[in-house]
Amino acid sequence: MKNRPGILIAAPQSGSGKTLITISLLRAYSSLGLKIGAFKCGPDYIDPMFHRKVLGLPSKNLDLFFVDREKLRKIYRDENDSDFSIVEGVMGLYDGADIKSYDASGYDIAVAIDIPVILVINAKGMGRSIISLIKGFKSDDDKNLIKGVILNRITKSFYERLKPLIEEETAVSCLGFFPENKDLNISSRHLGLMQPEEIKDLNILIDKAAEVAKESIDLEKLREIADCHCNKNDLQKKDISDQDKKILKDADNIKSLGVKRKRIAVARDEAFSFYYEENLDILRKYFDLIFFSPIRDKKLPEDISGLIIGGGYPEEYAKELSFNNSMKESLLEKLNNKIPVIAECGGFMYLSRTLTTKDGKCHEMTGYIDSNISYMGKLVRFGYCEIEDKATGIKIRGHEFHYFDSDNNGDGCIMTKKTVDKSWQGIHRKGAQWIGYPHLYLPSSEEFINWFVFQVMNYPDKLKVKD
Repeated sequence: MKNRPGILIAAPQSGSGKTLITISLLRAYSSLGLKIGAFKCGPDYIDPMFHRKVLGLPSKNLDLFFVDREKLRKIYRDENDSDFSIVEGVMGLYDGADIKSYDASGYDIAVAIDIPVILVINAKGMGRSIISLIKGFKSDDDKNLIKGVILNRITKSFYERLKPLIEEETAVSCLGFFPENKDLNISSRHLGLMQPEEIKDLNILIDKAAEVAKESIDLEKLREIADCHCNKNDLQKKDISDQDKKILKDADNIKSLGVKRKRIAVARDEAFSFYYEENLDILRKYFDLIFFSPIRDKKLPEDISGLIIGGGYPEEYAKELSFNNSMKESLLEKLNNKIPVIAECGGFMYLSRTLTTKDGKCHEMTGYIDSNISYMGKLVRFGYCEIEDKATGIKIRGHEFHYFDSDNNGDGCIMTKKTVDKSWQGIHRKGAQWIGYPHLYLPSSEEFINWFVFQVMNYPDKLKVKD
């Protein structure tokens, strides 16, 4: 099977305009009738939401800290039925898990899936220095993957003067520009970009951005670069991994036995929206996923055997969550009945006793965990971590990114950040319940998948709270 043609949209640093350029290209190519695939490098939830908003299709994460190169290539190739794929980078092109190397960086991912790199450069306030910047990035490009640049926040006249110089002196194709336009900005907040649903007239904004891309970026040349690279460096499909064979076999066995598939309730609304699509895909192989809203629904879905509450922005909807007492009661009934649960970051905050927001107001949350959450004014325990469960020895990889913290983070697991030789305790572990700040990446641990699936499978359909 041939590799899928695609490009990595990268940049020298965050804030260069990767997301705006990416969604502009996604909408532009989609409007031309192409079947487009969308991916995001690194542990990011927000950018894939924008990809889904543009395409109406799931956007997958590619991350070499969470999975090995073979599994990463499988995610890109085997789950990517598209004519052309656009992968949005993370931070700067060479920024990875450790400053000592480019491991797990956008460049490392481009090497792993063998696609060319297109640099987006914020050209505002720069002149000839742009050429020096490109040369510098090319000097570390051992695999000769940097094939083009797009200049952001620049005028047409200045771009036309720069283009021949860039191409002559760097041997990199100058593919177009994006003029500075305040009407096309995407607002931000402390956790990064706002969610798509929070931006007024987003589809109109995206349509306008796509029209700009059609006028000022050489879309045909961009595809030509991807196609030529793909045809030259075709990657052969590797056999399906033993882990995936087992998952599929077990799922098929459940179907063949005629056993009713159990249901897992997944919190998904404005407050809880941070989910890796790969995590949901794994769970779907075993269970029916039933989505619900802790903000609006009065109780949990019926007949469930598991519960997932992901991250998000519960602090932005603390009042609504606090006032929905019937949902909190429904949750407490199931949680006290020891239903298997994964609650990450925002989910942990919601299951705590109180949540004090930035304005100093204290809101009553579910109260299942003896924990009080408050705003710290700075990032807390930011970055990748390896997680080991004290009770079972199970290991899984994840990451933390939060401005709120708890006075009781739990002590069920040990988190380790090897790049800085740092460890800390966290996560509340109660039987089949896993509640804490780290976001988990399920494909990184067959052990964890098997453990959680077993817990849900064996959870009784009917179980009353003991007096």
